[in-house]
Formats: sequence, C-alpha cells, structure tokens
Amino acid sequence: MSFRNMWTEDWTTNKLIYWRNRYVKSIFDISVKDIAIISPHELLISTGESQLKLLNGNTGKLTNSQYDVAPLIAYSIHIDRNQRFIIGATSPGPMFPISGRRLVKVFDKEGYKVTEYEHDSNGKPLFSFPYKITSTSNGNIFVIDFYSKENEPDFHPGRVVVIGQTGNILQIYAGHGDVNLRSNFMPRSIITTPLLDNVILADSLTHSLHILNNEGQILTCCQTFRLDHDMLFPYALAFSRPEHIFISCLYQRSKLYEVKYSGFF
Repeated sequence: MSFRNMWTEDWTTNKLIYWRNRYVKSIFDISVKDIAIISPHELLISTGESQLKLLNGNTGKLTNSQYDVAPLIAYSIHIDRNQRFIIGATSPGPMFPISGRRLVKVFDKEGYKVTEYEHDSNGKPLFSFPYKITSTSNGNIFVIDFYSKENEPDFHPGRVVVIGQTGNILQIYAGHGDVNLRSNFMPRSIITTPLLDNVILADSLTHSLHILNNEGQILTCCQTFRLDHDMLFPYALAFSRPEHIFISCLYQRSKLYEVKYSGFF
C-alpha cells in the first residue's frame, strides 16, 4: 500500500476498492477474507473458496491462481521474503464449533506444497482458526489463531502461535500481562517491520498495538487512543511508505490513520 496505489476492503458491503492518488479508481463486488499484494496493481485474494484468486486492478480481471488447498477452504494469506506463499486453511463449515482440520500450508511460487503445520509434537491440533499470518526474516511464521469460549460462542479472543524454521513451536503469545489483565486479547491484524524485523499486532478490545521481536517475545505495547483520541478498536494494519503504517479502526466513525513509527518498530 502507498498513497499512490492503495487497496481497501469494506466487509460490511463486500466491496474491494482500488485507490490511485487518493481517488477511487475501481470498485469490485468481491467478498474478501484476506489479501496479499503481488504487485501495485495485482492482488492475491482469498474469497472463502479452496483456490486463491488473482485480481488485476487495471483491467478488473479476476482469475484463478495456482494456489489451491482443496478440499479445504483457504482463509488467510501471506507471502514471505523468500516468496513462500503461506495459507491458513480449514475444513468447510462454520468457524466454530470446530470440526475437521485447521492448519497452515506453505507453497512455493509455482504453487507446489512445501510443508504444512497442523499438530504439535504431541499430536494435538495447533490451531482453532488461523485468521492472519506474517513472518520474519529469520523464517519464523506468526499466526493469529482465534478460539471460542464455551459460554460465549460468538466471542473470539485470540493468541499468536510462533512457528520456527524446523516446524517447532517457539512461542504462544496470549497477550500482555498488564494490558490484558482485565480484557481479553483480541488480535485482529499482524505485520512485520522491514528494518528491525519486529512484529506489530492490533489488539482491538484494549485499543493497543503489541510489538514482539522476531522470536515472539513482547517488547512493548502502545495504546492507540494516546496517539489520537478517536483511534479506537484498531482492526487492520498496513505499511503505507517507509516508516509509516496505516491503522484502520472498527468504529462507527472510523477513519484511516497514518502513523509514523521509529525506534524499536
């Protein structure tokens, strides 16, 4: 994303919007689960089907990609620095209660499966619902994993599962001891900074950004309303230009904020 070319998705209307020089260039009627940028004008899109789609912003053409997780359903997408395509997938059906498989698959650029992560060393499932994914330059994969509470089936807190290069579980981050003392950890977006290789999480319920190192250990937290009093319930993060990120909020009067970062970010 940048001010020159930008994609936004409105999940309330199922519309994907392509912006150029701050003006709307195209609007697409597509239900989007997740996106990854191939080039400034081309997106890889998860639409709730098995096969990921390619969308050209200039022509509006939507085509099938070579990335297919059938018979599973693709949900989250991430492309790492080595051009590995990492996809969170589930068996068909509702998010909860859990039924079938919940896993993360890794493909090469040509669409051939490299590996997958589904169980820990004891054979137990790693994920309840792999919602968002990022990675760091040392090859670690960070997965936001939703889970459901028995007494609140429509309420989905989360955690971050950190997978090492050999497939071992390095860390499971379930929130900050002080920030999440009285509020559930609800990560909704995750990105990796290009220079220091730190991971930023948007925790909606506490209006916070959590910053982890590339091993999944907490460095610090920042409350977004201290940056702007209307910056509540941060929901999505994206890089806009060097040392700047966009933050969108889940709020009735939500805006798209651009924040300059430095230091440990």
